[in-house]
Amino acid sequence: MFERKGLVISNAFTIWEEFFHMVKRLQDEFAKFDVAIDHKRNDEILAYIDEDGNAKTNLENYDFIIYFDKDYYIAKLLELAGFKLFNNADAINICDNKMLTHLSLTNKGIKMPKTINYPLRYGAGSDAGFHQRVLKELGLPIIIKHYYGSLGEQVFLAKDKKSFYEMTATLVNTPHLYQEYIASSSGRDLRIVLIDHKIVASMQRNAQIAGEFRSNIETGGIGLQVEIPPKFAEMAIKVSKILNLDYCGLDLLYGENDEPLLMEVNANAYFSPIEKYSKKDVAGRYVKYIVETIYR
Repeated sequence: MFERKGLVISNAFTIWEEFFHMVKRLQDEFAKFDVAIDHKRNDEILAYIDEDGNAKTNLENYDFIIYFDKDYYIAKLLELAGFKLFNNADAINICDNKMLTHLSLTNKGIKMPKTINYPLRYGAGSDAGFHQRVLKELGLPIIIKHYYGSLGEQVFLAKDKKSFYEMTATLVNTPHLYQEYIASSSGRDLRIVLIDHKIVASMQRNAQIAGEFRSNIETGGIGLQVEIPPKFAEMAIKVSKILNLDYCGLDLLYGENDEPLLMEVNANAYFSPIEKYSKKDVAGRYVKYIVETIYR
C-alpha cells in the first residue's frame, strides 16, 4: 500500500464513460510516483460547519484533492478544512459562471466578444425595451448562453428576431448573457490546455455537422493538430495567470483578422479528447506538476 494518497472528486451525476477513463489515467500516472488515488462523488462527502463555526469533513487525511466538480460550496469548505485543491475553489467558481469569467477578465487587456448580461429579474413585467437595446447593440445573428453549462450545451444561436424572442421568452428566470456572433470563427475554435501557466497541448476544433456553429467535440466536432499563433499563446498564458489556475482548458475564437478572442475558460476540462488529437500526455504532465507541488 502507498503511504501517499490523493483524492479525485466528481459530481454525483457524472455518468460519462470518458470521465472514468480520466480517473483511471490519473491513478495509473500517480502510481508511478507511489501515490494512491481514491475517487469519490460529491454526495459521498460531508463537508459542513460545526457548532463552533469550524469547517469539518468526513474525509480521511488526503495529501491533496483533484476537484473535477463545479460545486463551489463543497470546494470552499474542503479548503477551509485544510485540504489543498487542484484547482482552487475560487478559480472553479469563476470559470463555472460564464459571466463571472468575463467580468474577472474585464479591463485586463483580454479581447472577447461583445457581451451583455441579462439583468436580474423579480416578478412579472416586460423586458421588450431591454431586448431591443441588445439587438441594436449586437445585431443578428446573436449568441445566447446560460451562465452555467458544459460541453457546448446551453449555448444557442438566434438567427432572426423571431427565434431571438422565442428563446428569450423561455429564459426570464435563468441567468444568461448575450454575445455578438463571430462569423469568422463559426464552427471552429482553438482549445489550449495549460498546466502551471504553461501550454501543454492544443487542438483546433472544427464542427462537422452542416450549420453547426459550435465546435465542441461532444457536439460532433473533431480536433486537428495546428501550430498555436503567438498571440493566442500569449493570451492563454495571461488568462491562466489572472485566474490563478493550476490546470485549465481555454477556448479561443478567431477574430476577423485572426486575432484571438476569449470564448470560455474550463477549470476542469476533460483531457481525453485533447490527448487523442494532440498526441500529448496531458495526464502525465498534470500528475508530475501535482507531485512536485505537494511533495517537493
